[in-house]
Amino acid sequence: MQDTEKLVPFDKLRERCDPACITRVNASLKMIEAFRAFFESLAYYEIPSFFDRIVPRETAFYMIAEMMARATERAFPILLHIMEELHGRPIPYSTAKGLDRLLIHNHCHTKMAEILGYPVVVFHASKENNKIVFRTSRCPFEKEKRGRPLICAVCLGVILGSTRFLLENRPVYLVRTRKELSSIPPGAIVIQQTRRSRGCRIEVFEK
Repeated sequence: MQDTEKLVPFDKLRERCDPACITRVNASLKMIEAFRAFFESLAYYEIPSFFDRIVPRETAFYMIAEMMARATERAFPILLHIMEELHGRPIPYSTAKGLDRLLIHNHCHTKMAEILGYPVVVFHASKENNKIVFRTSRCPFEKEKRGRPLICAVCLGVILGSTRFLLENRPVYLVRTRKELSSIPPGAIVIQQTRRSRGCRIEVFEK
């Protein structure tokens, strides 16, 4: 099996393919772009706007995060399987313990960006002391989230879902306030957004 580092991004395959292959590559890229546009419109605009109109904003935030978490829990195993097939062996961090396993999230999305030939990664994950930190210096929805604060629930939900999946049966809580944090039982995994302007910072840690 070919190693992921040697794989050629879709947009570079045109230089190596015959006309029929180029047509298939172009069609694949267009389908990916179409799905991406559909997902972004639905997840970052339509769903937040809809829930903001029908339920209190705090309730809507957690409902959206939970929806995205469940969707991510279903999709993440498929993404892992694809990455392992391309890599030809278990991907890095697959044998890691505890919070270190969350770095799989970053690895998979970075490789997706390399293969597709355009950036699809919103967050970069790294370990800081006893925490895994997901951060970005520039949120692609910076302007939109000023009028639609529920947009942040989408990204938090994706991280919530991948954390649940990668840490299996560990209890995982999404918290937004100190009061909520104080009620979380010791030993549980906490996901907390600690900066949402001028980029974003989301911390994952064991209480």
